[in-house]
Order: sequence, then C-alpha cells, then structure tokens
Amino acid sequence: MDPAAEPHRQKQFYRSLLWNRSDCLALTVLLGIWGICFTWRAVTHSTNLGPTLAIERARVESVREKIDPNTASIASLRRLPLIGPAKAEAIVTYRKAHRNDRCCVFNSEEDLKKVPGIGPVIVRRVKRYLSVKQAK
Repeated sequence: MDPAAEPHRQKQFYRSLLWNRSDCLALTVLLGIWGICFTWRAVTHSTNLGPTLAIERARVESVREKIDPNTASIASLRRLPLIGPAKAEAIVTYRKAHRNDRCCVFNSEEDLKKVPGIGPVIVRRVKRYLSVKQAK
C-alpha cells in the first residue's frame, strides 16, 4: 500500500461523516422533541423517577411540626430534608459538646452552619422546618 495515499483515504472517510445543514436541523428537531417528552414525563411521573426521590419526599412530608435543633433527637432530625443519620449524629454531637447552662447552642437557623458537614445549601433547605428558641 502506498503511504502517500493514506492521508487521501482518511480525508475521504471523514468527509463522508460530515453532515449537511438539513441533517443537523433534523437532529436538532428530534433532540428538541425528545427533550420535551422527557420533561413532560419527569413532571407527570415524578413519583416514579426513583426510590430515592420517593423516600426523600415521604420523609419530608412526615415533618408536621417544627423541630428545635437544641432539643431534637436523632430520629426527628433525620426527618429533615438532606439530613441523614451521619448529619443528625453530627448535630447532636456538636450540641452536646458546646452546650452551656445559660443559653441554647443554636440561637438561629444559621448557627447550624457551625456543625461540620452542614453548609448553606442544607441550612436553606431545612430552615422552614426549624423552630429555634432565641437566647434571652
């Protein structure tokens, strides 16, 4: 085989893979239709998207009353969104380590950021389920 002919064969191969404008437009339309169908399915069948979403939704719906992180148990903290067993344990451990007799450890919802592993996103999602007693 002639080595000089090899680059010419590669060009012909890659040229056959190029799409013209109508092919690109057709692909764009198909992807758009697929995106609309996928979005409709996700919205209408959100409970069937996976067990994790259904478990998270059921856990959050079980929060009927507001929870005080200064007195809550690990089980009640786990009912909060994005709070699993490790983060609930971290909250209780932090509370026990920093408790004093005069006031509460958590004076606002933002004080939860002091707990290792809990950041601003978690505090923002959990804030509506918390009832923090202000220190006097």
